[in-house]
Amino acid sequence: MWLELASPNTQVIEVYRAMDVVLKALSSGESTLPKAVAVRLVHWDELLAGELGDADQALVVRLVGDGLLLNAISGTPLAQERVTALVDHLVPRPR
Repeated sequence: MWLELASPNTQVIEVYRAMDVVLKALSSGESTLPKAVAVRLVHWDELLAGELGDADQALVVRLVGDGLLLNAISGTPLAQERVTALVDHLVPRPR
């Protein structure tokens, strides 16, 4: 799940590299991101939609995950308990 991957305790090198590309592109003043980033976002959206069964919910989850990752990269990560609470709120697990 993207929200769990975006938590500060995760060692997902590909995600961090993709985010680095995004941040460098934005800081350089480029008006568009590299095509590879767009391809990755579409891929994440498809994976999440398949897992959750709802494209809108998948988009919300990805966008929240993007924010969690940005917080972690910027040195202001949320505590793991808070990430777990967000995951449970956005994607209730079957009991």
